Amino acid sequence: MKKILVFICLIGLLSSAVAQSDKFVKWEFSSRKNGKTTELVVKAKLEKGWHVYSQFMKGDGPIPTTFEYTLPAGVKLSGKTNEPEPIKHYDENFGMDVFYFNDQVEFVQPLSGKIKKGTVIKGKVNYMICNDEMCYPPVDVPFEIKL
Repeated sequence: MKKILVFICLIGLLSSAVAQSDKFVKWEFSSRKNGKTTELVVKAKLEKGWHVYSQFMKGDGPIPTTFEYTLPAGVKLSGKTNEPEPIKHYDENFGMDVFYFNDQVEFVQPLSGKIKKGTVIKGKVNYMICNDEMCYPPVDVPFEIKL
């Protein structure tokens, strides 16, 4: 019985954390043509004072932003998900340099293969947000992008 109560409390705390982090970052998912290439575009808009981390964080610090894609037959990822140059800052809380984005950031994933209009790409973004005082645990945001 005690284990069940602890489990229920943990689920409640995590649900609360997800709801709280949604207040500080809004995600937008779309696609666009760039010449002959189709790109998935994932944009994060952050409230003032909050930041989301680069995909290329190293060490035991904050959790990097990651992407998972479910692709239909004939569609492939063309290289890595691109991101702009992040802000580099030594964070005393983590005791290391961290790489993050303020305000907004656009991640772009080029696609290749046989891409038909109306094709649907599903996936999820996993991210962690922090400000100068606190961090929320990493959360997953599922998405579906119609090309």
